[in-house]
Amino acid sequence: MTLLQRLGRLGSDLGSFVKGIRAKDFYPSEELIAAVSVSQSRWHLLAPLVIVAAVGVNWILLPADPGTDRLGLFYGMGSIVLMSATLLLASRLPLIDRLFGGFDRVYIWHRWFGIAAIVFLLLHANAENEVANAVFPFGEDAEETGTGLAETAQNFFLVLIVISILRVLPYRTWRYSHLLLIVPFTFSAIHVVTAEQPFALGSPGSLWLWAWSGIGFLSFFYRVLIVDSGLLDVRATVVRVEHTADAVAVTIQRNDKKPWKSLRPGQFVFIRDALPWHERHPFTVVHDDSDASHLTVIIKEVGDWTMRVAPKLHEGMRVAVSRPLGHLSVVTQGQQDVWIAGGSGVTPFLFSEEQIQEMDIPPRMLYFYRGAETAIALTTLRRWNEAGLLDLTEVDTYAGRPNTKKIIGEHINPGDHVVVCGPRSLVVDTIRQVRRNKAESLAFELYDYRSPYGPNLNPVIAAIVRFLFPSAWLKGGRWLIEEQPDKTPSPAAQ
Repeated sequence: MTLLQRLGRLGSDLGSFVKGIRAKDFYPSEELIAAVSVSQSRWHLLAPLVIVAAVGVNWILLPADPGTDRLGLFYGMGSIVLMSATLLLASRLPLIDRLFGGFDRVYIWHRWFGIAAIVFLLLHANAENEVANAVFPFGEDAEETGTGLAETAQNFFLVLIVISILRVLPYRTWRYSHLLLIVPFTFSAIHVVTAEQPFALGSPGSLWLWAWSGIGFLSFFYRVLIVDSGLLDVRATVVRVEHTADAVAVTIQRNDKKPWKSLRPGQFVFIRDALPWHERHPFTVVHDDSDASHLTVIIKEVGDWTMRVAPKLHEGMRVAVSRPLGHLSVVTQGQQDVWIAGGSGVTPFLFSEEQIQEMDIPPRMLYFYRGAETAIALTTLRRWNEAGLLDLTEVDTYAGRPNTKKIIGEHINPGDHVVVCGPRSLVVDTIRQVRRNKAESLAFELYDYRSPYGPNLNPVIAAIVRFLFPSAWLKGGRWLIEEQPDKTPSPAAQ
């Protein structure tokens, strides 16, 4: 390919990127969706308020002495609390999941507390930060070293946050680059404990900073050494693989033959190969097998990871499986359940037939799919419908886009409990109709590991790499270029 042809391709790729930018890329729709609660207590908003209150404690601990830049110091102390909070939220501790209202809410707050930490850091860096009657806990030399590390941390933080929010790197590379945030956090923590301070070592203010720094480090090492290493995972083996048009049904058995504990309809598990620290992804458990030591997941070949891994799955393959996760309330007692599924979002509703039979009231189900030949479990759902176990309405979108809002509205009545799983647009349409039709409650979960904001910049990186290295980018560029555009990595959609 000549230079002129490469320039033409670069211009075409960049032009396509610009045309693809949409106003809604800059709209925090996921945050607004995840905060939604229909006729339910918003208890999950209390936990973020505790973090905000912890930031406010810094102001109380700082003395209002003349000559002390109380506001500048407040920004510095607040940044370390917020950084530690983001690490705590990324730890995947079960208690944190429950307090913040679920896996998806945790990641949204992780993003915004991270952004707040950067804002506080920049405000602190541009403040006077004068301290009257300053105390140097570890001497002036340590204070000078800590200040230098803080300046490095500021630049490091900005680069890593931009890479994360604007999706510069593909997920398989980003997941490693994101771990590097522990470096600027460490530098910031050293600065905080060695900087000139308005209180003595061992005072409440000093202990407060040490405590939050410790929370940050413990959270990071728990995530990396305990969670990501697979130390808590169950060792299992793939016992059956069934391929369909564009999905794979995989049945997994525990190596110890013990039953899977506390597995509820709508929950999901993380699965990866048996090697420590390898990439893992979430998949909804679609049903309980006759053997309680088995579980089955459906892997839709739509994401970057599943496109590479699904074809390699085979019987006898060793895998590691996390504990069951998720708080999706699929089934209620004594209430009409309405299930709304889009595409592979049907998987949370595919539990055992015996469980369906035990429901007090047969659920109403609205199933959107594109083409009956590739619709997941359509034969099973039709059989349940004929048996009177559920009231199924099918919407095939292959011929064109239907009036989704109208169809959803026709299936929701006052007092219903609505569960929706599928594309974000389907969730938004359902929320509106639930409010309009005065349903009793609504359950849904959204997942986005990266918590991006703005357009996906990876196509720009891909265009530049193709231009600069036209013959080598396919061979070595997989660590810089996505195999296909990002999709929301929900357990159901992957």
